[in-house]
Amino acid sequence: LAGIAVGFTVVPQGMSYANIAGVPAVMGLYGAFTPVLIYSLFGSSRQLGVGPVAVTSGLIFSGLDGLIPGYDQITDYNDPPKDHVAALHEYQKTVIQLAFVVAVLYTAIGVLRLGFLIRFLSHPVITGFTSGAALVIAAGQVKYLLGVSYKKQDMLQGELSNIIAQLSAGKFIWQEFVMVS
Repeated sequence: LAGIAVGFTVVPQGMSYANIAGVPAVMGLYGAFTPVLIYSLFGSSRQLGVGPVAVTSGLIFSGLDGLIPGYDQITDYNDPPKDHVAALHEYQKTVIQLAFVVAVLYTAIGVLRLGFLIRFLSHPVITGFTSGAALVIAAGQVKYLLGVSYKKQDMLQGELSNIIAQLSAGKFIWQEFVMVS
């Protein structure tokens, strides 16, 4: 029963994290289930949660956005315009390569027992980073609440500027607001 409940939670969560990272929702489903399966074979802790998280998804988007020409014109990652499909595929390849490099680094850190280095990051730094990422992600979700459409930004000022511009242009869709509320 617990596995079914977690499965119902992981599916929309994985799709949302994929949206935050700027990739199609199906990649979020792979990212939600694949780490769990691999960790069940090789992991040692029963309490550790593995899989994508919002902060990592936001870091992927903010780090890779702008590197692929034409990718910044895509507003719907699940159904991109025909002339930007190649840019989306290139972005997906870059995300997969980034995931591989990070996996190699994490494995090296584990093998070399370098986990103690995290102690040099102070608690306020980690808390501030996490809080800032939460604000950017929350501002990015407001467009779904208000029913407006614009290109996702990786900075809070850009998100708020887009929201205000869309609302002042009269693009508020009250039916979507009622449905989401």
